Amino acid sequence: MAYDSGGDITGIGDANLVVTGDLTVRSTYGGKYALSGANLFFEGGSVRVDGNTDLSAKAINSGTAGYTGFLAGIYANQGNSSRPFTEMTFGKDASSTFHLHDIHLTSTQQQAEAYGIRTHTASTTGFAPAHQSHIIINSKAIIENIKAVSPDSDFAYAAGVEASESAHVEFKSDLTVRNIAAVNGNDVSGLTSGTSGSDAEAYSLIALRGGQIDVNAARNAAYTVQI
Repeated sequence: MAYDSGGDITGIGDANLVVTGDLTVRSTYGGKYALSGANLFFEGGSVRVDGNTDLSAKAINSGTAGYTGFLAGIYANQGNSSRPFTEMTFGKDASSTFHLHDIHLTSTQQQAEAYGIRTHTASTTGFAPAHQSHIIINSKAIIENIKAVSPDSDFAYAAGVEASESAHVEFKSDLTVRNIAAVNGNDVSGLTSGTSGSDAEAYSLIALRGGQIDVNAARNAAYTVQI
């Protein structure tokens, strides 16, 4: 599927998605304007997946220079005034798998941002604590092969998980994050991890402006975290 803005599964306001089995979404995006794409794109509402989750997305964005482009497996933002937050739960326990992988954005004329998960509540402080965007991953989680490529005149940014403006992400069991890469300029070496170029940033996990990411939130010594 191809979009300039939105997702394969999009929820706005009080939208609710319930999947009692497995969820698999694999997509190709593209656009000539500002690309804002995700497999799951929610601004308010709730998501519940009881089984396995498998998400991946690729895009080449030829949008006009000066616009921001991003691509994510999951994008969760605040909603409207009737429900100003997004709630997501993946899996019931560690017997299921949560896999975000091969999320690649190449922008030919503008900034490129690629995320496994991108979530935030608001750019202001007007939301009460009960209205924070919240993502809970009960499944074993693997986030890998997240890559952003921008021209050398702009900025490249990649993150396995970014939580900002009081948004909260919890990983309840095993977590592996690997191969997060951002390339500013020509990707001649086929970089798989880290950064290349003078204006690139890559993070496995990043919490900003009051955002929170908990790993092994169950505090169970049997679970492993590999970053």
